[in-house]
Amino acid sequence: MVVELDSALAEESIRFNEPGTCSVRCFLAQTNGDVRMKFIAKQNHWIIDTDSEVIEFSGCDFDGNVLLIGRFYFQNDVLIGDGIWSKRAEFLRWAGQIFRVTKETMRYSTPLEAYVGKDAEQWWRNGGKFTAAMWPGRQPVFEEEI
Repeated sequence: MVVELDSALAEESIRFNEPGTCSVRCFLAQTNGDVRMKFIAKQNHWIIDTDSEVIEFSGCDFDGNVLLIGRFYFQNDVLIGDGIWSKRAEFLRWAGQIFRVTKETMRYSTPLEAYVGKDAEQWWRNGGKFTAAMWPGRQPVFEEEI
């Protein structure tokens, strides 16, 4: 079942796993979009299938000092049998518009290979640290320049 939420912020991040941290994971879909769910029995939870007509925004794990780069993406094709087929043109146009508007509000950082919003850039310039990767029990991989 797809549910519309007031906020995509989770109170605790999986990567930081400490109170006071946050993480974002949400999906954007058109009202008439094809959203498919799949049950993962071993983990006892549902996920949104990658065949769905959705844009996923996830990551941005933040503990007040370190910000993990997030992911904003969608798949433009789907595997059907032995063939790869494009998703519906209506979805691809809609998703393309969302990406264009989003990119217009951000600046591309070549060293990070990512788009950075104004608030995140200001936070970084004031001493905040971006990381591209984190693993439990290990130091983050920091991005020193944007």
